[in-house]
Amino acid sequence: MTSDRAQYDAAGRYVDRLLEQRVARIVAGDSTAKRRDIRFDAPLRQAMELMEKGSSQKDLFTLAAALPTRQE
Repeated sequence: MTSDRAQYDAAGRYVDRLLEQRVARIVAGDSTAKRRDIRFDAPLRQAMELMEKGSSQKDLFTLAAALPTRQE
């Protein structure tokens, strides 16, 4: 299989991120690796923000219902 230079260059950041995550998991464990990876996990970040805003399950459902829906 061959790839052109643009594909190779585009994959660099992704490969760097995967390597960083694997090294963090080996060196410091799963929880540390996940904490380092949160910045790339938009759904998880959004859920954590909602958890900080809501004080009850009802609040969380109300906040989640007000979020814009994704168009695919």
